[in-house]
Amino acid sequence: MSAPRGLSTEEQAAWERLAQSVTPLAGRTRPSIPKPAVKEPTQERAKPVGVARPAPVKPKSPKAPPVAAPPRIADTQAGLDGHWERRFKSGRIEPDLTLDLHG
Repeated sequence: MSAPRGLSTEEQAAWERLAQSVTPLAGRTRPSIPKPAVKEPTQERAKPVGVARPAPVKPKSPKAPPVAAPPRIADTQAGLDGHWERRFKSGRIEPDLTLDLHG
């Protein structure tokens, strides 16, 4: 995990405005806010002069279209649970009666 970066000057000013608007609890005092450390500018190394080579371009491979999953049986057909459905399909039991709700 990296070290905390600290607050920028804009963030520091916003935090100070917020801290001034808050009333501390009874018996407590407002904590002091440390000032941001000012970093001294560092000298960058001079880059060697020369011809820059472009990064190699990787050819794109064609992607296959995503395959949709087949619909679940429960979504397409209303019916009995698997135990009774297997018994009807195998012929071990016959329905006692059929109720037509649409006719």
